[in-house]
Amino acid sequence: MSERSEANILTSLKYLHEFGARNIYRLKNKEGQSLTSKDKTSENWQTPWLFDEKVTFSKMSSMLSQGASIRTTLLTDDFTYAHYCEEKQKTEQQFIPLYAITPSGVLTVFSSQNLQKTLDKLSDGWQLAALVQNVSQN
Repeated sequence: MSERSEANILTSLKYLHEFGARNIYRLKNKEGQSLTSKDKTSENWQTPWLFDEKVTFSKMSSMLSQGASIRTTLLTDDFTYAHYCEEKQKTEQQFIPLYAITPSGVLTVFSSQNLQKTLDKLSDGWQLAALVQNVSQN
């Protein structure tokens, strides 16, 4: 990932044939950024947004520079994703869900195509990895 959108596009195109279009993701550089013609590589090849279309490189970079870290949480019947969100809201911690791991070890990266569907599937035994702001940084 780079702050230079042109470099990101060229990198995506370079790895398109190795990974396939379904495994290449985009990340906005800045909040409120709309796609320009440079960002659209072709009408029939639009990759999903990495994590969520609201997540930006600038936001993640800012969180990381302020000490945020990637944390993995085991979800259970007693501590669901809803409980996780409530806990983060109570402590005023910003977080960005990055990926989930099923009980059988299958990793699913969150994207604009699967975010809500995957979050709805999270249940006992799943692990949730998220970029989480430290409590003392609020």
